[in-house]
Amino acid sequence: MTQPTNQLKLEDVIEKIKSFDSKLKSVAQICNNPNQSVVPPYLAIALADLLNDPSSKELGSLWFAMVIKAIIFETELPINTLEELDKFEDMFYDLFDKHNVKLSDETEQYIHDAFWHIEIDLNLSED
Repeated sequence: MTQPTNQLKLEDVIEKIKSFDSKLKSVAQICNNPNQSVVPPYLAIALADLLNDPSSKELGSLWFAMVIKAIIFETELPINTLEELDKFEDMFYDLFDKHNVKLSDETEQYIHDAFWHIEIDLNLSED
């Protein structure tokens, strides 16, 4: 009797992975779009969809940090000081606010924690 239940659980996991993969691909495709004028609203929507996903929350704040660091890398913004990181963090949140894209409170907490991890990783903390 447990085999059908296990099969349903496996199918559910596979479906979650496919959905998460699709959301991740959407963000990547938007970031690689040569027509930069249409990117911000779509990026805000796709990022919110990815970051609000339960799978992102299961992966935790280090996953959020990895996504944010990938964006920093792709934008080639110099982040060498805490002030520059704080400025980028404001820009990151402004992306969602400007396009009226809502993030859950839980997602915002993960993002906050992610920026703390990035600050530590880049050795920018003010001791």
